[in-house]
Amino acid sequence: METARTEHEFDRTSADLAPDALKRLEAWLLLPEGDRAELIRGHIVYKTMASLEHGGAIIEIAGQLHRLQGPPGGGLGGWWLSQEVDMFLSGQGLRPDLVGWRVEKHPRPPQKVNVGPRHLGVYVTPPDWVCEVLSGSPRARAEADGAKWQAYFDAGVGHYWLVDLVREQVLVHRRSTKGYEPIEVAGRQSVKPLPP
Repeated sequence: METARTEHEFDRTSADLAPDALKRLEAWLLLPEGDRAELIRGHIVYKTMASLEHGGAIIEIAGQLHRLQGPPGGGLGGWWLSQEVDMFLSGQGLRPDLVGWRVEKHPRPPQKVNVGPRHLGVYVTPPDWVCEVLSGSPRARAEADGAKWQAYFDAGVGHYWLVDLVREQVLVHRRSTKGYEPIEVAGRQSVKPLPP
């Protein structure tokens, strides 16, 4: 069974990064959050500006999941949840729309690690769940999303949700030995719980 990379292992890995790769990572982390950029295959890729529908979908999903936030005992609990955090996974600089770590695997919330001489913070602990809201042109999205899928898979992310605003549905994927397999589709009116 694969083991997830820990924050301490990143210290060694970041030192092993080629100088130009470390410069690209630092350049990405220095960008203002409002730039909505990711570091995909060594290039800074700008996401399209969020639409009202995109933001609304994130707010709606976050609202549904809020009751799961935090350690067990204070309600249903069991997840550390956040949105648009800077992550460095499998050599890619990612900023997923929503992200979660299971408390049972991570008793304390993941912490940012410092990168480079400016001590820029980035999360390197692979999450257990990622949610992306699809937006932008299909061609640009397909290229970037392919690299993101691979980075999430290589890092060991167990579940990957894609929210399709056009079809008004959530596609739930589970990590298998060969890739992500679709296991569930839920429409706007669906009331069933979705994995994980």
